[in-house]
Amino acid sequence: MNIQGVVRVEGVNKKIIFLALILSLFTSLFIYSYINRLTKTGSSAEFVKICVAAKTIPARVMITAADVKVIEIEKKYVHQGAFQNKAEIIGKRVKESVLEGEQILKARLANQDKLSLSYTIPEGKRAISINVNESSIVGNFVRPGDFVDIIATFEKEEVKEADKKIVYPKMSKIVLQNVWVLGIGQEDYIAEGDKKKEIPKTITLAVNKDDAEKIVLASEIGAIRLALRPVGDTEEVQSDGILREEITGNKGSITVTN
Repeated sequence: MNIQGVVRVEGVNKKIIFLALILSLFTSLFIYSYINRLTKTGSSAEFVKICVAAKTIPARVMITAADVKVIEIEKKYVHQGAFQNKAEIIGKRVKESVLEGEQILKARLANQDKLSLSYTIPEGKRAISINVNESSIVGNFVRPGDFVDIIATFEKEEVKEADKKIVYPKMSKIVLQNVWVLGIGQEDYIAEGDKKKEIPKTITLAVNKDDAEKIVLASEIGAIRLALRPVGDTEEVQSDGILREEITGNKGSITVTN
């Protein structure tokens, strides 16, 4: 056995092992440095809370608390028009659809001061306008937001059906009660010194579809007036209407027989 060869081989093995240890140490230091750098980079990132859509919000819909959730994201990804406080957007309407998870932006909300009439109609109601004059709208004291009763006066009418004749007497009747006034004409009444704007020619009311039909028919065959209700009065009373005879009686009337 060659002792010098064995010594030479052992010397080479020691060098290889030493070199491997050095490389391993450098590799460990590099990995440690890399991980430490990533950790420092992550810890320096600033996160903020913003409001996003908890579910897809259709266009023109009023935002509720269930439609919004607050999440945290890195500040650099926050849109400048985003909201951080839910209270600032609940109760407002979106102009266009907002997808689930999307940031809710100021530009996507409808301007409350410039909403079209369709935004203000209560759920389940319809907006309908009728012609009015100063006396029919209580001397123009009826304002948007008020509640009114609608009284219609019908002239006497005779209707022939086959071998019989139906006589509808002249009468006045409360057609609808506690109706919400949405608008008066195109704009509010404004006094400008001694000069006053023209009395509005229409009034717009919020009613359900059945009541809309009643108003249209009453306005076509009768004369309509509004009775302004006091604030807080929501009671509805039963009314059978009033006939002319119940006011004037038969005084001065003449009966003619054939």
